[in-house]
Amino acid sequence: MSYYCEYGELPVDTNSRSLLTNNTDLIYTLIASNAGANAANAQNPKSIVFFELHNHKNAFIPSEGGFLDPWGNPYHVTFDLNNSNRIVTVWSSGPNGKDESGQGDDITSWR
Repeated sequence: MSYYCEYGELPVDTNSRSLLTNNTDLIYTLIASNAGANAANAQNPKSIVFFELHNHKNAFIPSEGGFLDPWGNPYHVTFDLNNSNRIVTVWSSGPNGKDESGQGDDITSWR
């Protein structure tokens, strides 16, 4: 939650003020890339790198959906803001490629 500590909010779209859940725009913001929702550093004006992609060949392909799991599918990201807990959940659709909302063979950040 370093982004939250730095800016006092989770990554939001500057136009709609809604949370960035688009995988590609979120990654652009967290890697401090001047592209997508972070064009002109709109989301990350200090250009701080909060997330680094090391040794992840073909892991970030914007045209394919952004940050990809080992099966080539975009990771799912949600923000839970209930009761000010500010929880981020991330999951992969797993080997079968079906989004089962963290069930089935999905690989999750919470189990």
